[in-house]
Order: sequence, then structure tokens, then C-alpha cells
Amino acid sequence: FMVRERPATVRSEPQSGSSVEGMLLPNEVVRLLDKQGKWIEVEYYHWLHEEYRTGWVLKKYLQRVPPNSSATQNQ
Repeated sequence: FMVRERPATVRSEPQSGSSVEGMLLPNEVVRLLDKQGKWIEVEYYHWLHEEYRTGWVLKKYLQRVPPNSSATQNQ
């Protein structure tokens, strides 16, 4: 998946009131781990901590990237 044109908030749980874990920037590529209703659990690279992390993002902020896309070549 890739982040659409607006930044996306990464949360600790699949609900709007849960704590914020990070932000994803437009065009950032993430890996799908799980789905729950309108939420998607993703693995993303946290630039500040320089490590991969997981969290929940609203589905509307993401778009599917075709498997043969150049954006997924670095995964």
C-alpha cells in the first residue's frame, strides 16, 4: 500500500481515540499486516527512531500498489 496525497496518522489500536504512534507522508510505501473494518495494520519505517514499526491507519488514506510497481521494488 502507498499513502495517498494527505499525511496519515498511525495509531496503536484500530480506533480513533487510541494513542498516536507516528505519521506517514504522502507516497510512502507500507506493508499490509492485517485488516479490521475501516482500519489497516501496516509495517512502516519510523525515520526518527530509524526502525520498522507497526500500527493502524484508516484505509481511506492508503491506496493499493500493484505488485510489479517500482514503488514496491525496495520492499
